Amino acid sequence: MLPAELLVARVRRGRLHPLFLRMAEEELYVAEELLRIFEEHVGRRRGELEASLERLEEAAFRLGVHYKVVRGLAHLLLRRAAFSRPIQGVDPVRVRLEVFRRAGALGAALTEGERRSVLRDAARALGLSEEDVERALAAVHEEEQVLESFQPVSPEQLIREYNLSAAQTALFRALSVTVSLEASGTEVKHLLRWVKRLGLMYAASRQGGELVLELEGPASLLRQTERYGTRLARLLPLVIGAGRWRVSARVKARRGPVLFELDSGSAPPLPEPAPPEAVEFDSSLEREFYRSFLALGSGWEILREPEPLVVGSSVFIPDFAFEKGGRRVYMEIVGFWTPSYLRRKLEKLRALRDVAMIVAVDEEGACAHGFSELPHTVITFRRKIPIDRVYRLLKALEPPAAAQPSGSTRAPPPEALKLLEEVVEEPLQKVLERLSSLGLSEEECYSAIATAGLRIEWRGLDPSRAVVRRTPGSGRTTEEGG
Repeated sequence: MLPAELLVARVRRGRLHPLFLRMAEEELYVAEELLRIFEEHVGRRRGELEASLERLEEAAFRLGVHYKVVRGLAHLLLRRAAFSRPIQGVDPVRVRLEVFRRAGALGAALTEGERRSVLRDAARALGLSEEDVERALAAVHEEEQVLESFQPVSPEQLIREYNLSAAQTALFRALSVTVSLEASGTEVKHLLRWVKRLGLMYAASRQGGELVLELEGPASLLRQTERYGTRLARLLPLVIGAGRWRVSARVKARRGPVLFELDSGSAPPLPEPAPPEAVEFDSSLEREFYRSFLALGSGWEILREPEPLVVGSSVFIPDFAFEKGGRRVYMEIVGFWTPSYLRRKLEKLRALRDVAMIVAVDEEGACAHGFSELPHTVITFRRKIPIDRVYRLLKALEPPAAAQPSGSTRAPPPEALKLLEEVVEEPLQKVLERLSSLGLSEEECYSAIATAGLRIEWRGLDPSRAVVRRTPGSGRTTEEGG
């Protein structure tokens, strides 16, 4: 995204029109000049780079290119640049503190002689030369940094990245966003998984041959606005990967909401679509629950983001699914919310029938009103999901032992069991780190611990406080040849 102050846009007849670049001759010239300036300033001071950029702004203005466009393009290139301190092996902040401490003891204003004395004493105390102290005092200023390296890009690709960033910035103040696209079943599943992983509040439905996503916008939230806006922005590269797509958003403006629209037919040049970087969990709450449940050794397999469930014309992806002996139980966590999102969530959960579902409701983040009437098992929590209650519910739903398949779990590798032979009592996290170094997943780590005859002793639900202990009678065995 671009900083909000660099977005060039106008409002006309209730619509927001960001300034997009269309590969015009003057735009390509500015992009080429920016790239040349960055490449030529490798090894030089940041202040020199910024001075050259200011001169380019003046030249671009004469060509009719807005100065904010130049700064926006430069902002994207700065992400490809790495800067270093002008003096290595010296902490400029520490030097300034030492000098200012000594100068402060002498008074507000120093003579030149007193100044030299302060620098000399500070240099002696820090084990530096007076010249190093002088350079370190200047090094804290950003303009003294040195452009160490720069990753170039083509002028055309830079313009494409600018247009995507401008669209993402426009969505950052959205109250609501509607995305419509034509996609295959596989593409729909992939997109919905990413919507879920990014932690976006959404409602999904099929209308004709299109998937329609109705998303809460960052400006509709009372908190976590910046974090949520960044996640919403990361969805846009996935949307533009569809053959036909359309984005419509109500954007917060000074004089009231305005409409921002973008579609595949009229969109400016945009980058080739690429999936955003992986997001492991929607929140730390889900991550801790997942890890704690794995460590529980319940015999139930826990799955993140299982297959989408169809609710009438809508699509719903629960947060988790638990499986054992062919039986599947779903779980949905309701955390932070807006009234409209909560209303849609309740409507979907009411309409969802013929599935086993646990709904965990955060009493602080979401209003519990209305959840007690759902045709599902509802539990409430504060700060942490009560894993013991979830386990008891699953225990009551376990299939008969005869119905459970045997041998479905892959045996732990011999090197993992050999590593665990030495464990008598160790912190759980330390054991997991050692097993993970062998390339085992979390599930495989816990399986190996159980197979080795070890048990996990919990001291509360926090995994960092748990220990792995060898059970009586499960000592190491020795095979001797006769």
